[in-house]
Amino acid sequence: AGVDNYRGPSTAAQMTFNYTSTASNLVFYKPTQLGPTGVKMYWSYLDTGTGGGILYCNTSGRANPGPITIENAMVYSGKDYGGHKLFNTSVPGLYYTMLISRVWSAYDTITDIQSPGIYIGDPSNQEFFFSVT
Repeated sequence: AGVDNYRGPSTAAQMTFNYTSTASNLVFYKPTQLGPTGVKMYWSYLDTGTGGGILYCNTSGRANPGPITIENAMVYSGKDYGGHKLFNTSVPGLYYTMLISRVWSAYDTITDIQSPGIYIGDPSNQEFFFSVT
């Protein structure tokens, strides 16, 4: 319901998040400098949600117009590279950043995420909005 007129669903619907990475975002730490490794992580169809990674929405007058809040449990290393926070791994001297460059959805639903995307954890409070075109 609601699909043909592109106003969004009028009953329960779902949206699945796909995360991909196209930047060299693993960084080895050396006492003298930080530098990219050239290693790229590609996470296709990554589902990080315990409830299936699905967001439900509807077009009722009671729908919440508020933002989607991004939360993470990554451990900040105290180091930064390229203006972005580096997070710890289980390997000493190996750190990473995480960039969400695109949030895909169906039925002409778009986000206000601007290029290049959202570097997770840079500001402590990160939010974005969905809208239907």
